[in-house]
Amino acid sequence: MASRKRVRVASVLGLLLIALVAVGCAQSSDPTTWEEALAEKNVENNFINACEEADEGTTADTVALADYCQCTFTELQETFSDDFERFDAVDNAVRSNPDAINDPLLVEDGDTRADVVTAAGLIQGCASQHLG
Repeated sequence: MASRKRVRVASVLGLLLIALVAVGCAQSSDPTTWEEALAEKNVENNFINACEEADEGTTADTVALADYCQCTFTELQETFSDDFERFDAVDNAVRSNPDAINDPLLVEDGDTRADVVTAAGLIQGCASQHLG
C-alpha cells in the first residue's frame, strides 16, 4: 500500500514537472508579474492543459484530474502571489533540471530550492485531496 502511494506521489510530481515546463515554454512575452501572466489566461490554460494531458491513459477520473490540476495551479498562484519571479525561478529550476521537483537538493540556489520543496508539497496536497 505504501509503495503504491509513493508511486502515485512520484507520478503526480511528474505531472507538475510537465505542467511547469509547458507553462514556461508557452510564455512568449516573458511576464514579470502575475497580472501580466494571467492577462490572457495563457499561463493558467497552458498549465491546466499540460497537467491534464500528462495523465492521459491513466486510471485517473477525468473530473478528479481536472480538479487536481486546477487545485495545483491555484495553490501555486496563491503561494507565489507576492512575487511572480519566485514562481518563474521554480519553473526555470525544473526546466533546467527536471529531477529537481522530486529531489530539490539538485537546485543550487537555497531560496529557489525552498520554493521547489513548497511546490512539491502543494502538489502532494492537491493529489491527496483530489486523486486519493
